[in-house]
Amino acid sequence: MENRVQALRQTWNGFNTRPEMTNSQHNPGLIDRALSETFVRAVESYEELDSTNTRALSLAGDAGIELPCLIIAERQTAGRGRGANRWWSSGGALTFSLLLTPDVESLPIARWPELSLTVGTAVCEVVRAFVPGEDVRLKWPNDVFLNDRKTCGVLVEVPPSSKDSIVIGVGLNVNNSIQHAPEDLRQTGIAMCDVTDDPLSTDRVLVTLLNKFEQQMALLESAPEQVRSGWREYDLLLGRSVTVGDEHGAVTGTAQGIDDDGALLIQTESGLQRIYGGVVQSFG
Repeated sequence: MENRVQALRQTWNGFNTRPEMTNSQHNPGLIDRALSETFVRAVESYEELDSTNTRALSLAGDAGIELPCLIIAERQTAGRGRGANRWWSSGGALTFSLLLTPDVESLPIARWPELSLTVGTAVCEVVRAFVPGEDVRLKWPNDVFLNDRKTCGVLVEVPPSSKDSIVIGVGLNVNNSIQHAPEDLRQTGIAMCDVTDDPLSTDRVLVTLLNKFEQQMALLESAPEQVRSGWREYDLLLGRSVTVGDEHGAVTGTAQGIDDDGALLIQTESGLQRIYGGVVQSFG
């Protein structure tokens, strides 16, 4: 259990409790829709923010914040991914974080690593609904691919100041065409608008995604086998040669699927290994 929980906890070097921002009540229409049409109970909306996850972490443990709390920004200047990765963000992207407190009786802390895959499955279903007929896949443990290119990243973090709460960050390329991305990302990334050729309503995508996430969270607690079948339906790595690494080394082999507890199964020369954390360094 300790290894699974540790896989969820990120290296933490402190955070700025006064983030770069312009107006926490930016986009009142979106705030109204989120509060009236989804399960969130508080919203902070910014035109620009350093990182929605950083802001959410700074709010953890604040008794004055009603949960679940949504923090959303049109642009992030220091968005984070797993490890040392940074998330490219520009106008048109959907970048937000949720601060919430899972019910530890129905979803104990040992199962929190499953949340990243659960959110990823929700994103897959929403992307497929908005761009029907396209190939949508979930790359363990936290990326969503559209037509073999990354369109979304998920980052789950446990606030050091509040161990009973969790932060779930999502960066989804909606209307930020990859044509405007840094050159090194143009061959590996994609936005939903690159497929539709028309802009989408980010408000509508957000509301749909939050409602799908609420549905998947409920299933994770009451009928987890249904959520796990989604992981496997969208599994991008199944049957592929993969290398997964962390600060302790790397494991190379053939991906054999995702276990019930969210572990990636890799068949290596020395046998089957269950991987709970790390970064997929390569796959083919």
